[in-house]
Amino acid sequence: MSNTRSVRLFSKLLTIIALTAMVFSTFVSGNIGSAQALGSETSISSQAADASSFYYYSEGKRIQLTPSLSWVAVKFASDDPGAQSAAVGNSSVLLGSIEQERKITPSSLSLLPLRAGVTEKTLRDGIHALRADAAFTLVNPVFQTSDAEMAISDEFVVTFPAGMGMDEINAVNASNGVEMVDAILGQENTFVLRVTGGADLLEMANKYQESGIAIHSAPNFIRIVFKRPAEAKVQQDVVGPMAGTNDTYYPYQWHLNNIQQYGAGTTLDADIDAPEAWDYTTGSSTIIIAVLDEGVDLFHEDYSSKLVPGYDATGGGSSGGPWGNDAHGTNVAGLAASGSNNSLGVAGVCQACKIMPVRIAYSDSNGYWVTSDATIANAIAWAYQNGADILNNSWGGGSESTVINTAFANAKTLGRGGKGAVIVISAGNDDSPVVSYPAYLSTAIAVAASNMCDQRKMPTNNLCNGYEYWWGSNYGSDLDISAPGVWLYSTDISGAAGYSSGNYFDQMNGTSGAAPIVSGVAGLVLSVNPNLTSDEVQSLLQSTADDVNGGGWDSQMGYGRVNANNAVQAAAGGSTTFTDVPSTYWAYDFIERLYNAGITSGCSTSPMMYCPTASVTRAQMAIFILRGIHGSAYVPPAATGTIFSDVSTSTFGAAWIEQFAAEGITSGCGGGRFCPDDLVTRAQMAIFLLKGEHGSSFVPPVAVGIFPDVPVGSFAADWIEQLYNEGITSGCGGGNYCPNSFVLRDQMAVFLVRAFNLP
Repeated sequence: MSNTRSVRLFSKLLTIIALTAMVFSTFVSGNIGSAQALGSETSISSQAADASSFYYYSEGKRIQLTPSLSWVAVKFASDDPGAQSAAVGNSSVLLGSIEQERKITPSSLSLLPLRAGVTEKTLRDGIHALRADAAFTLVNPVFQTSDAEMAISDEFVVTFPAGMGMDEINAVNASNGVEMVDAILGQENTFVLRVTGGADLLEMANKYQESGIAIHSAPNFIRIVFKRPAEAKVQQDVVGPMAGTNDTYYPYQWHLNNIQQYGAGTTLDADIDAPEAWDYTTGSSTIIIAVLDEGVDLFHEDYSSKLVPGYDATGGGSSGGPWGNDAHGTNVAGLAASGSNNSLGVAGVCQACKIMPVRIAYSDSNGYWVTSDATIANAIAWAYQNGADILNNSWGGGSESTVINTAFANAKTLGRGGKGAVIVISAGNDDSPVVSYPAYLSTAIAVAASNMCDQRKMPTNNLCNGYEYWWGSNYGSDLDISAPGVWLYSTDISGAAGYSSGNYFDQMNGTSGAAPIVSGVAGLVLSVNPNLTSDEVQSLLQSTADDVNGGGWDSQMGYGRVNANNAVQAAAGGSTTFTDVPSTYWAYDFIERLYNAGITSGCSTSPMMYCPTASVTRAQMAIFILRGIHGSAYVPPAATGTIFSDVSTSTFGAAWIEQFAAEGITSGCGGGRFCPDDLVTRAQMAIFLLKGEHGSSFVPPVAVGIFPDVPVGSFAADWIEQLYNEGITSGCGGGNYCPNSFVLRDQMAVFLVRAFNLP
């Protein structure tokens, strides 16, 4: 064994020597971004030519960085303000006034303003000059995204192969003048490292990635994001009182129970039906909602008794409490789970749930959030490892990060004893058709903000939108669900600190406010059914949401505005067949008819669930359609495993798949294969369904152009229009058919019931 290890270590050291030589030669050249892949036949072109050379890696993908022409990040060699001022003055060709300096604590980094008119070339040349100035120990560009600034200092995050021991890791680092800073919680062989001796951070991070020494390597980005909420609202009186709780400000909490207390111009019942849900449960003290934010007031009168031990991932030692006026997390905590019915303050959605304060950021003097990738990843890991059932993330912005993605993925798979922590993230307040990072991750429930008229919050100066014309909720293809996001009454830091001079704040808004409302509903759901997995919780929340726009999911509101009562009833079993399909669900009747006809028994039996928003695979489709043709008692002949090369006798649905082909409904996906696990598009479904209904020889009439997104002559156009003409579908909304969208199980229920006239 010792000989084998020696050979392996020697091999590694050869790679280390090669890496060291390449890194050294690059640093001597002085180029900010020059890099070349090691151990690869494909070299990466020089980065010295233009700004497109700035890049990093996430999930193995090379991601371009756009340098800011407003700021540069530096560390001064001296702490003396006079020396710092002189250093900036000596660099007046590039730098503006030091009076505009933005200090990034605790990293000792300063963002210095660039002079007006700086170009990408002058920025690059200026950084070279500043690096040669002994007054600065670090000079790096700042990068700009649509919703954040991303600064780099001297730290990067690296994941080494699982089999690589600490001796080898230390050897690699030592050979490249890199220091070990700390390990990342919950991620094997993943560390924060620091460059020394003036090495270029971005180059070093990319070298570790491109050499193959590391599985992943990227800067430990410092994220500087404009925080939420937005601004003050127009004061209104309420017509109260409301039934529900005796909390002082409960009558103002329209998001819990909207009786048009802010005027007839709002929409009655555009709320989450909290009082109705509370009739069934006010939550359980065994359910913990982690608030990953800028800290939570640890001594607030309305929830301090509900706190569990917290964590300050920024290293500030606050145990999850905030600094100064950083009240955002306190607002968020109160919305999710403030103590209720205590003749005090406000009502939280999950009144009995516990709160875990986890500090991931602080607010700078300009009102921007400051955090780092490593800080966030550690916070996520600490939360789920210490018992958090739900992770509320009312933050976002910037480009994606592997170390953050991995932390969320681990929480989703390892949290709650393997059932998975529920991850809720705000979609962003930029009125953008793209959901912000990290909300767009598949591990997250992305939450948009709705207004007092049950619409997406838009930047419109009217009562529905709280006269808050300066912001709108993000939306788009990655959106999952919505919740109220304007004029939210919640807790504030006790006393004079925070947003107001009291203990409560009536102006919380944004998707930052919508997310904890969803987290609170998730808390109620887990309170009545703690056995649900995180995926089942998400499916249940989506399927029980009020589909205010009709027709199922849409890009403006996702699956609709969250409904606490529907969700709780479904989680508890309610009076419906499937716990995730309440009687209010848009396809409820069709799904029930499908079940009663014996076509399906759902996707889960404990609890009984249908998974209405899951996509349909080709194997599942074969079973659905053949049962529609032949009835629930039909059993196909045994599979032979000789029809399709990718369908053996042990493949799920093999007998049904072969019978599907035998009846001439399909000849497979090409090349003698069936592709049983591929998802079915709406265009493909039209063909399969009509052949199942009319027989394999059926040929539909020629299309005339009913749907604007299905041109005459396009794939399946004839079949799609026949499906419409038979009244099986009216499209996907907005006059379109969405031929390339995947068929969901709720849509499949409608198609089958109508095509085969199921009772």
